[in-house]
Amino acid sequence: MTRWIQPKYPSSKDNLTRQFEVEWNINNVQKMSFADASDYTALQIASKYPELYLSLSGGMDSIYVASVLHRNRIPFIPIILDYFGRDLDVWYAHHWCEQHNIRPIVYI
Repeated sequence: MTRWIQPKYPSSKDNLTRQFEVEWNINNVQKMSFADASDYTALQIASKYPELYLSLSGGMDSIYVASVLHRNRIPFIPIILDYFGRDLDVWYAHHWCEQHNIRPIVYI
């Protein structure tokens, strides 16, 4: 496994006066849009893991990930944790699944 980020710890134990630094070990970085990077990453994950589960809260982040998986035709199972009794985010998670004809696993 390659370490793509390496922390450089100060030589002294006085971390208040010495700035924390990191060294990046990244080669062959390709510039791409956020959407293209999202698609690329989703396809890489799907190639390594045959079964994907996504905790779908209904918030912007999880809905975006679900949409990326869906547009790339990557099968996944959404898991909705309904611990607030159908608040707005949880409602939207259910709504997204209904719109895309995907049956989630729901834990109440």
